[in-house]
Amino acid sequence: MENNLNQTALSAATVLPADDRKLWLDYLKSLNERRLQASRNSGLTSYVLLAVLGGMLYQFIPRVPSIIGNVPHFSATQVVLALEANVLLNAWITIALLVYYCAGGIEHRVAPETKRRMAIVLRLLIILVMGGLAIFQTWVGITANFPSHFVKWTVLILGFWTAANLILGARKQYKAAQRARAQKIPVPVFTASMFAPNWESVIGLGFTLSITIVSIITLLIYLKRLQNDWTLPLGAASVFLTCLVICGVLFNRALNTATSGAYETLERDILLDQLDAKEIRARFIRHTLGSETSAWLDELLSGLKAEDERLAKLYESARKRLEEVNSIDLQYRAERKSRTKNIVDDLASGIQRHKAQLENLQFQMEVFFQSHKTQREREVLERWTGDLKIRTQDAKKIVQSTRELLAQASQLIEK
Repeated sequence: MENNLNQTALSAATVLPADDRKLWLDYLKSLNERRLQASRNSGLTSYVLLAVLGGMLYQFIPRVPSIIGNVPHFSATQVVLALEANVLLNAWITIALLVYYCAGGIEHRVAPETKRRMAIVLRLLIILVMGGLAIFQTWVGITANFPSHFVKWTVLILGFWTAANLILGARKQYKAAQRARAQKIPVPVFTASMFAPNWESVIGLGFTLSITIVSIITLLIYLKRLQNDWTLPLGAASVFLTCLVICGVLFNRALNTATSGAYETLERDILLDQLDAKEIRARFIRHTLGSETSAWLDELLSGLKAEDERLAKLYESARKRLEEVNSIDLQYRAERKSRTKNIVDDLASGIQRHKAQLENLQFQMEVFFQSHKTQREREVLERWTGDLKIRTQDAKKIVQSTRELLAQASQLIEK
């Protein structure tokens, strides 16, 4: 199927003249070929991971009844699993921070439409995993038997720390989702990391590295002081975590595969709908690449400017209509009141719409500032902030004038 699409695109590109559409078709064809090759390679790796997962489960599942039936071994396995999970999680965060810091950051864009749902699903999955880990660690710290108070309190503190981070993160996501639902806009999603390649990342790197080291030391102390054989709980916990990691990798690849058809869809639309180069570029950015944050900021400002112009036109129209109402003879009280009420309703609706536009902009900017900004984005923000101040001053003037006109119209109704 994919080969047929690529061949169709190539034959169509040979017929087209040497214009921008042909360049886009050639570019999409090369992207499809690269993605197909990457899919084949990752498919082989996925089969290997599935084989490893099947082999581990085949060897491990028959031992589960003996581990659960032996209370000391089962308790020790739980403690080892809690500590190993902390080591794995914090080591992964440490490595990610180190790589990100050394690389100097990544290209920041607004997540394209085809990857928005995937990003939301991954966030929910992370919350579920973190929540399960926090509950499990706290439960193990309270119920399990420990050879020393140091190991017990380390497991408990790690569980409380994970729970606190989870609650704060979930609370922030829930509030953002509530505001977005109230304002009837999607929550903006960015490819930016929460950490910047600066001293804040160094502090975060040092903190996660410290937690990793403490977890490893606690695990070694616990294994050393175990009365029974420590290899069985260590092996059981390691196999369980390895299976979880393999399942996570396969799930992530399945999500990526579900959104991998965007290039083929765009290529087909170019041929069937005869899209021009401008529309091709717009769809490519919107559905597959994602717009730059600078372009996204300018789009927000353009939306506010358009709303200001709309309110200004509404004000001028309402002012002329109000003058017409004032010219009507006072004996036609019902007509004067009816027409004035229509003006009041239009002005109130316009002010409310303008307010909603400002609230949408404020909400999206708050979400944007939660992620770190590159030097280029900081330079864009300086220009953008200056333009926003001018735009805000103009908006205040037109809103104030509209409110005054609304008050005048309301007084006419009361007379």
